[in-house]
Amino acid sequence: MDRTLFNIGVLYALCGGCVNGEFGVAWGSGASLQEANAPKSGPMSIKRTLGFLYWLAHLVGDINAIQKDRVGRRIRRRIAGKFSDRGFRKLFR
Repeated sequence: MDRTLFNIGVLYALCGGCVNGEFGVAWGSGASLQEANAPKSGPMSIKRTLGFLYWLAHLVGDINAIQKDRVGRRIRRRIAGKFSDRGFRKLFR
């Protein structure tokens, strides 16, 4: 297996995909992956557009980290970000 593909798989397995969920679905929303990836009808909303752009930015950042051999640092920072996000969510309900 190619080293780059292996590193992408490891990064996404450890971090669970994007920080904000898969394709704009928040972690605590209870939406399943099938619901998140299901085709949506209707016009493209600003929320969906922003969700896609954030997803794309995370993907580009992951690829950049792999190219620079900074995968461990990125994993640690994304996990720390998830825990701080959960803490702030509980604090400011």
